[in-house]
Amino acid sequence: MVFYDMARGDPGLILVETQPSPETEKEVAAISAARIEGSFSPLEVFVMTRRSSEECKKFAAALGPETPILLDPSGQILTSLANVVFAGGNKPSLFAIAYNANQRVLGSVTASDQPMINACVKLVEENQINLPNHSIAEQAPVLLIPHLLSDADCEDLIAYWRAGHDEGGVSGYQSGEELNQQDSRQKKRRDTVLSDSSLRGRVMGRVAKRLVSEMAKSFDFQDFILEPPIVACYEANRQDYFRRHRDNLSPQTASRRFALSLNLNEGYEGGDLVFPEYGNQGYRPPAGGGIVFSCAHVHEAKPVTTGERFVLLTFLHNPERRPHPWSIPAVS
Repeated sequence: MVFYDMARGDPGLILVETQPSPETEKEVAAISAARIEGSFSPLEVFVMTRRSSEECKKFAAALGPETPILLDPSGQILTSLANVVFAGGNKPSLFAIAYNANQRVLGSVTASDQPMINACVKLVEENQINLPNHSIAEQAPVLLIPHLLSDADCEDLIAYWRAGHDEGGVSGYQSGEELNQQDSRQKKRRDTVLSDSSLRGRVMGRVAKRLVSEMAKSFDFQDFILEPPIVACYEANRQDYFRRHRDNLSPQTASRRFALSLNLNEGYEGGDLVFPEYGNQGYRPPAGGGIVFSCAHVHEAKPVTTGERFVLLTFLHNPERRPHPWSIPAVS
């Protein structure tokens, strides 16, 4: 059994025991008991330790089968984790790594945060996405990914757009030539290419790192190149929109496979993405979250009726065709 197989869709904790002792064993046992007793919402709990096999057998017997032990006898993995979490600082004898239902790390808690279990649960609950339970009869085959960028990243991108932008165009092909021209009948929006290498490298590095695992798991699509990103704004006072279209019909866009639309702000009305081939539902990721969809799907950005909607846009290409010298390889 491996961790990825045992993590079954609940948020959880990995209790990392860097220096086994009676004190760490007592803390781990208390957290394990609280989890088994149902003192908090569903939470997976794993223990990572460098104890010997014989010690682990006794430890496992005390904890029970509900708390799996991840044995790292050389200490290589847990030392690496401690170095990442506590870079340049003292390494505690016990700490917890909290993750969400999609195994994304939320943060860490140490034994000094007493009671440790309460601090762990608080960290998980603060990052929990609570949606109503209901049956879904039909939806577009899209992937919604929260927390791609931080609030600070989003604010920096919005400031970049405000510093300069132009009326956006649409891709086309005429008389054997590729075109990008303005067409307000189809699209009304102001854009700027993210050409600042420092800002682009920072935000797209974070986006690419997250996309690699999500695209591999959801679409078995791992080797891709990210098109140079655009920061765009749909403004209510201009009644901005992007009418129904596909993203891969011109020669210069034919290598596009997936699109990423990443919202940068809240506080506007309208502006939802709609995929009419699959119903009239509107899709609106939270600020910092994105939606990935096939470039072959018909979609539209509804008019913004109040405020401004800022969005970061890029496309995932097959690697055999590099569409632009700025293209960013997505590396794991």
